[in-house]
Amino acid sequence: MLLSDLIKGYSDQLTKSEKEIANYIDKNLENILQYSIAELSHDIGVGESTIVRFCRKIGFNGFYDFKIQLAKQLYVEENDSAEDYIDQIEANMINTIKSTRLLVNKDALNEAIEMVLKANYIYLYGVGASGIAALEGEGKFIRGGLKCKAVTDSHFQTILSGTLGEDDIIIALSLSGTTRDLLESVDIARKNGAKIIAITNYTRSKLATLANVVLQSAGYEKPLDGGSFAAKISQLFVLDLLYTGVLIKAKNRILSKESKAAEAISRKLD
Repeated sequence: MLLSDLIKGYSDQLTKSEKEIANYIDKNLENILQYSIAELSHDIGVGESTIVRFCRKIGFNGFYDFKIQLAKQLYVEENDSAEDYIDQIEANMINTIKSTRLLVNKDALNEAIEMVLKANYIYLYGVGASGIAALEGEGKFIRGGLKCKAVTDSHFQTILSGTLGEDDIIIALSLSGTTRDLLESVDIARKNGAKIIAITNYTRSKLATLANVVLQSAGYEKPLDGGSFAAKISQLFVLDLLYTGVLIKAKNRILSKESKAAEAISRKLD
């Protein structure tokens, strides 16, 4: 059964607020996968708990479970009418970069650049697929002589956060902005005075509320697309903007370090 038909089947059992949710989902079905529960709550004007109750009433464990079933339905529909997957992937990658570019807030980006330049040490936090982007960011930043470390284990993130201070910054990567372990570590660091730069899709997410600066990504993942390359490309694009901005502001210092790093690597290639 299609989800739209399933929802209609419960229409006589829904409260007024739940009917508002049902109507909004019906009109925006394909876009719902890009919503966090906080974003959906804001756009409809109902509480997050009401959305959870609605999802449970129609037979799901919660909003995320609803999204998984929706993703399965849309996956079948997309593959029934799939064209050349090479073109689809190319378009997805290009659109991800373009969408991320449109979301760039230059004031926020410049503020983040100044934070990096003033930092004693930079830590990139990410778990799962976002952890891979964090590791890529570390590789980029250390070539410029920046004191930087990617931390992708949630336990080490918690331990490290307890030791940070006002001269340290965390660049926290999370597409959803709701990764529980990451949020706990970021909150500990923030309370100790560390500065937080959040790279996330959702500006109303919990991670965004904990951050000093939010740099918005646009690599939306469907529930069945965990670890998508396009999502990481969006994160890497934002990290590249941040690093390049630092390079422009401290050109001589950064280029000197990059040159020395290149020379060191070249010895391994001879």
